[in-house]
Amino acid sequence: MTFLGLLAENAGGKPNPMIEGWLANQARSLRLAPALGNQRLTRPPIPDRPHLHLLIMLEPVSADPTRCTLAFWRQDDPEVWPPSLGGVREIGIEEVELRVDDVILETEGVWSGQSMSASVEFLLPRTLINLPVQRWAKEHDTGQPQPLRYGYRLGIRSLERMRARHWHRAWHVRWDSMVKDPAADRLHYSGRPEVEDHPIDAILSDEHWVGLVLAKPPSPQAKPDGAPDELTSALRSGLPVVLWHPDAEPETLRELLDWVLAAESGFNELPDRRKLANSGMAVPFKNSLAHDLVVMWDDPKRVIVLDQPLIPTRL
Repeated sequence: MTFLGLLAENAGGKPNPMIEGWLANQARSLRLAPALGNQRLTRPPIPDRPHLHLLIMLEPVSADPTRCTLAFWRQDDPEVWPPSLGGVREIGIEEVELRVDDVILETEGVWSGQSMSASVEFLLPRTLINLPVQRWAKEHDTGQPQPLRYGYRLGIRSLERMRARHWHRAWHVRWDSMVKDPAADRLHYSGRPEVEDHPIDAILSDEHWVGLVLAKPPSPQAKPDGAPDELTSALRSGLPVVLWHPDAEPETLRELLDWVLAAESGFNELPDRRKLANSGMAVPFKNSLAHDLVVMWDDPKRVIVLDQPLIPTRL
């Protein structure tokens, strides 16, 4: 019934009333109408441009700060989320980039028959938020590694927000608002003199904002007894986009982001425009400026449920 429903909605690019009518009659006779109606409302849309995702989680091992857990989820079908857990490994902190390389090459072997673009996303806790993933490469064994930013839409996601279900409603609200109205003027720049006297929580409570540019990279630890910092406020306010740069001057960074968000569809094109910015011929900026831009692009429609312990194989 589900397959026929999709066929009725999409065959020939428009709904098919004959199939829809037959399905409605069958659903009533089988008493499935409420269940099928709910399924139609909650299933994700078929993407216009099929796209694959590899989500890699890194988390320090609490008993040994020199090691971390690497887990990954590989999406082999762009219409299916969440994918199954691909593997869990315990590795040394100093070898993280090389072990990520292993996961990506393994993934590309599975994806070898696919013909669509892909994203590599890093699900990181606050303590690892400043890992320089935008500078990482693959194919180290060849002696000529290739930066990940050239082959993938590259971004990070928040492990704290993934686990904090009490933040998810606000997250959905802002994401849906951004998809409906992706205008570039919905990006808030922190550190602006005219708002420096206002708490960041109060500023971001305005649902106009869907993205935040941090004045500097976030600290690995939020202050436990102080006012909420910018990153924490952005996450719990539901903002799906947070941007920062390790060393760019504010005006230079604003110029780059003005270019990244200059497309007609604004935020909706941000991941593709950020990838395009890695081409030195594509943008009027120094390579280092574009290459080191950090993009947290956090989609609440692609959540991994982390309610079970991840048991690693020690390598």
